[in-house]
Amino acid sequence: MVPHTRKLTSGKFDDSVDFMDNEAATLLKARAQQLVERLIDAGLRPEAISAKLDGRVSSRTIYRWLSGLHGPQQASDIRALEALLAEIESASQETTQPST
Repeated sequence: MVPHTRKLTSGKFDDSVDFMDNEAATLLKARAQQLVERLIDAGLRPEAISAKLDGRVSSRTIYRWLSGLHGPQQASDIRALEALLAEIESASQETTQPST
């Protein structure tokens, strides 16, 4: 059984698609790799990324996404990575801005 996924079309996910075609899988893999690279550049290790995602995926999976060996099976994993990155970047901006 294939997990429910959503196809990335025009930068948005399409809920009407219940399978992941090769194009969508490739886009998700590339996006996951990019997000993990940015999180690591922000100072997180794969173990910390996994922990901050509440164990949604293992640190081993994070390493696989980073290397490009595999991509996420669910689009919701991408949304979780994006939310974590936004949180990390927001916290980073707050600490680097001079206080008035």
